[in-house]
Amino acid sequence: MIRWTFLLGFGVCVALAVGIEGSTQLAAQESGVAERASSQAIADEDFLSPYRTLAKEWEEDVQRISATNRTEGSSDHVLLLGSSSFRLWDHVAEDMAPYPIVRRAFGGAKYRDLAIYTPTCVQGLRFGRAMVFIANDIRGKDDDNDPKTVVRFANIVLDALRREQPQAEIYLIAVTPTEARFPYWSAIQQINSELESIAKSRSQVHFVATALSFLDSQGQPKTELFQEDRLHLNREGYQQWARLLKDALAKSPAP
Repeated sequence: MIRWTFLLGFGVCVALAVGIEGSTQLAAQESGVAERASSQAIADEDFLSPYRTLAKEWEEDVQRISATNRTEGSSDHVLLLGSSSFRLWDHVAEDMAPYPIVRRAFGGAKYRDLAIYTPTCVQGLRFGRAMVFIANDIRGKDDDNDPKTVVRFANIVLDALRREQPQAEIYLIAVTPTEARFPYWSAIQQINSELESIAKSRSQVHFVATALSFLDSQGQPKTELFQEDRLHLNREGYQQWARLLKDALAKSPAP
């Protein structure tokens, strides 16, 4: 009897020791994850700091569009986050039906601006999926961003979305070929390639290719899909875009 009592006590001690060790290891892992996240946040802030003055022009717009974050959206909503192509989409509710849409888009934003303002744009906003579109990093201007820099900005955007809604499916939409910027199409394609690589490397992130639907048989932008500025989509162009976006949403499971 004494022997069995001893063995039982010994077993309990071992179980407790294993449990304590497991808990300690789990706590250490969670602490390590938190430390890495904190270190990454500091590194991202240091990276963004020089760009904040350049992004100031969008601050009022961002404050305005994010003012209703806590009253709009739901777990069923698809967030459209980006620049003017989303902002100017007058028939978005009709074109994207049956998916309910909530938009957070401002001006001619670059990925730089989105990286800085995404936390504000989505703070307190509910959404089940997010689609991201920015097309202004390559314009043939002195302040164009190289593809590798765009990658850094895009990852910061994804991290901000993931912090707000950890389970959301996220879609990076390819930059559309337009007549106005077609002289720089090869550089724009590099950005699209980088965005596709990001999607392949991260869970619950998808890339939406669009070029084939906006180029004719000669490999030139279809002028009938764009407004007179040869940059923004017209109604027919938006309807074509909507078909591509809805096809992408239909291919991945709802959260």
